Amino acid sequence: MIVVGVLAPGAATAVSAIARRAVASADSRVEVVGLAPAGADGDRLLLELASAGVGHATVTRSAAATIEPADLELALRYLPDVRVVVLVAPEAALLRTAASGSSWSDAALVLVGP
Repeated sequence: MIVVGVLAPGAATAVSAIARRAVASADSRVEVVGLAPAGADGDRLLLELASAGVGHATVTRSAAATIEPADLELALRYLPDVRVVVLVAPEAALLRTAASGSSWSDAALVLVGP
């Protein structure tokens, strides 16, 4: 499972909670794709995810507020064995990329939030 979202104040709680629940309820790998702030706040968020068993190999450390569609496309190609892609409060630009990437890998696409 891939959980896609921005790990920033407010959104980080939803992304982290969904990823943690997925680890607790599934017997499969869970990865977060997204953005995390640089510095101590980002370090703390990534350490919390890692200690919960959530991978974050495709999290970029950035002050950006949105994930670039090209970054999501690359992550979906990097993690081809995914069966579920969860988008948390996605930007409209990510929907086409996620739909395309999940369809070629035959993964379910789940949207959470607005």
